[in-house]
Amino acid sequence: METIGISPSIVTYGVYIRGLCKVGLIEVAWDLIQQLKRNGQPLNCYCYNAVIYGLADRGEPDKGMKVFNEMKNGGIAADVYSYSILIEGFCRCGNVEKGLSLFEEMGNNNIIPSLVTYSSILKGLCRSGLMDISLDWFKKIGASGYEYDQHAYNILITGFCVKGDMDSANELLEEMLNNSLAPNPVSYKSLILGFCKIGSLEKALKFFNNMREAGFLPSPVTCNHVISGYCKEGQVKEALLLIDEMRDLGISPNMFTYSAVINRLCKESKSEKALELIPVMLKCNIFPSVVIYSTLINGFAKQANPRKALMLYTKMLKVGICPDSVTFTILINVLSTGGRVKEAYNLFKDMISKGLDPDKISYTSMIAGFCRSKDMEKAWGLFQEMVQGDIAPSVVTYVPD
Repeated sequence: METIGISPSIVTYGVYIRGLCKVGLIEVAWDLIQQLKRNGQPLNCYCYNAVIYGLADRGEPDKGMKVFNEMKNGGIAADVYSYSILIEGFCRCGNVEKGLSLFEEMGNNNIIPSLVTYSSILKGLCRSGLMDISLDWFKKIGASGYEYDQHAYNILITGFCVKGDMDSANELLEEMLNNSLAPNPVSYKSLILGFCKIGSLEKALKFFNNMREAGFLPSPVTCNHVISGYCKEGQVKEALLLIDEMRDLGISPNMFTYSAVINRLCKESKSEKALELIPVMLKCNIFPSVVIYSTLINGFAKQANPRKALMLYTKMLKVGICPDSVTFTILINVLSTGGRVKEAYNLFKDMISKGLDPDKISYTSMIAGFCRSKDMEKAWGLFQEMVQGDIAPSVVTYVPD
């Protein structure tokens, strides 16, 4: 525009600055504001708010606060949006105290908070687990003349569900219904998670079915909560049926979906059955993680099947999955217990060479193995190494079986 002799207006600059911030070029946007200031171009709150929002959204509300202060020091008054952006940013980062301080400052400057402002603080309080204060704040929203919406109710319901206070969550749901506000997928997801968390699968299933009857398709996360609930109750058959149903409905299972089932099957000493799920996962382009491999290895180890455990270890290495300290510890223990101390010690050294620190269980397994094989020199050497590494020996370390 400038090359053809047309000077952009502040509105045009504002739109451009906002566009830069939207694509993550916040520093470029800020440099442009500084250049406009040097050129004597009048600026407005809209330009600054774009940068404040970009920084707060990026998880840097402190930097946003500096821009906010520079704006005010330059004689540009902050508006409700300026404050709301920062309040949301600080609350999201866990600094609810700063959010409340800014809210108070709004009142002192006669700026009326919006429902979004109230909701941001409500969410921050709930995330911090301050449910009593959250409930008082929720009442404050109504007292300020705003009508409660689904979003405000969901924030509070989710907070109580995370805490496991399902009585309070249920009371809010009833109040929500009495105010002619129907639950949405967020409401159902929170309630299902909450009831699964406290082990009340029956109630979780009631809301899961209600959700579907209301015409909402559950997300993979919601389905995973129910599958995890089934597995905790030992209802693996039902969990597998739900996975099949997910596929029929076009809901893609993920790593966590299968992880819960594999974990339960291994706990029930059905590691072979759990292993059968790996090809099913691969067919869906879901690649098992180190946690899933470790769970299977542990399952076979507990069934005194070191051959299968080692086979899985070899397989995970072939597909490029690096074992973690849990994987090594399981294998070291099963080999040492089975009298294969040399193999166990090779894994122990391999573990250290990969930068993984052996823990109390790893050391104790090796010490016990060397004691059983009458190699007391090696056992004593590992014991000293363990103590020098500030790993406190247990009774089992001193008195191996």
